[in-house]
Amino acid sequence: NLHKLGSGQWERAQRKAREQVRDAAAELLAIYAKRAARAGHAIPLPDDYSRFAASFPFEETPDQDRAIGDVLGDLAAEKPMDRVVCGDVGFG
Repeated sequence: NLHKLGSGQWERAQRKAREQVRDAAAELLAIYAKRAARAGHAIPLPDDYSRFAASFPFEETPDQDRAIGDVLGDLAAEKPMDRVVCGDVGFG
């Protein structure tokens, strides 16, 4: 809706928008606090991984190397992984 600036309707709409933003921010903070407090499980790399990586017949791009390293680091950490990897051709 369009309201005349400075009108009562405009002030109420602004107040409602501020309240909704505050509520959404509080909800996000609560979600992230819960995530940060959760314990995860470190997953050690199996011996087979080194052999697999060494036998990979292609050369990884710098971005692929970074993504692989980031994911392996996440797996080794004792916190839940929070990552999405998209490897579609031409993506990014």
